[in-house]
Amino acid sequence: MKKRLCVLGFTLGIMAVSCVLLFGQASSSSAHQSYGQAQARHTAYLQERVDSAFYRAIRTRNARNLRRLIDSLEEQYHQTHQRIWAYWVAYATYELSIYEMVNDSHQRAKRSILTAIRCLDTLDDKNAEEWALLSVMTGYSITFRWWAASWLGPRAIDYAEKAVALDSQNIRAWYALLVNDFYTPALFGGGKMVDYYGHRALRCPDQVLPNPYLPSWGRAETYDLLIRWHLRQKRANSAQELFEEASCQVGPHPLLRRLQREYSAILSH
Repeated sequence: MKKRLCVLGFTLGIMAVSCVLLFGQASSSSAHQSYGQAQARHTAYLQERVDSAFYRAIRTRNARNLRRLIDSLEEQYHQTHQRIWAYWVAYATYELSIYEMVNDSHQRAKRSILTAIRCLDTLDDKNAEEWALLSVMTGYSITFRWWAASWLGPRAIDYAEKAVALDSQNIRAWYALLVNDFYTPALFGGGKMVDYYGHRALRCPDQVLPNPYLPSWGRAETYDLLIRWHLRQKRANSAQELFEEASCQVGPHPLLRRLQREYSAILSH
């Protein structure tokens, strides 16, 4: 029953999740270059490659390079049948859907996210990474399938819980739980676990072992939601502390730059 009460939160919050991921749009070219350079030094190569293509698409309003990258990833998957390529096809197609939505291509955005979900949904014996991404994408898909919110919301929560059960040291698994709790209204039980899920995520490494083929996203996204939560709760000092910590941990990420612009009077750096 509690999970069903969370459905409204997913429905109301999912557009906000999409907008959060798009905050690189207003960043300058130099900011994107700095972010890309930092990513190349400190995170997995494939992660940087896909994210750079996404932010470039947002900045230029042209997703040609991102679509070419998806084609390349699909080719790798068809040639090798290795599930890691299915993951990256899904992740990149999810980002393409976000790009398409912000550029007023609602139907294309819907097709892209459903394609991304199918790419992972068909895999057997899913691991924590796959469950976590599938959870986030399923919640986001409510934007285009509001009539199915009564079962998509609980499904997204179940996927996140499966991810944590399989790997309690996975930052993206905890982030999937955080997203749901953050956007669920207090009336329906949301917000009670934001700090716990967020700080639990931050205690996890980006990757247990450095690997150029595995995902490393989630830290900047977690900081973003935590900072917003503390600002919402009128805890300016703790929000400032989290922002300073995030700036050291993830560098000039577009999410943090957007936060600083939005709350410049509070989050001075």
